[in-house]
Amino acid sequence: MKIRARIVSSIALATASITVATTMILAITPSAYAEGKATLGCAPPYILASTAAIDLFSQPLVTAGFFTEDSLTALLTSLDHNGDGSLCYTTPPGWFGPPATNGAHRSGFVNLVDNKIISG
Repeated sequence: MKIRARIVSSIALATASITVATTMILAITPSAYAEGKATLGCAPPYILASTAAIDLFSQPLVTAGFFTEDSLTALLTSLDHNGDGSLCYTTPPGWFGPPATNGAHRSGFVNLVDNKIISG
């Protein structure tokens, strides 16, 4: 009987240790990562792109004098809060129309936000 009690006691202790370790891991890990489903991404309608790609398609704005290369790089770097070299961008509805028919025309400009943890 004493052997059985020791085995049950050992199993209970091991189970408690595993539960405590699991709880500690989950407490310091975002839930999406803990489930193995997390990725960095963008919520629709935003599109994920590297800051280098955004810099490249924004060069007409540098040429037009809206930015210098340094100010464009500084802007992209300041928006990349997590430092992974990626941002989310979208062109607002109505910004594609020709200037003569669409007062909201802003060729080359996009809305930018940092990418974030999303569940996959």
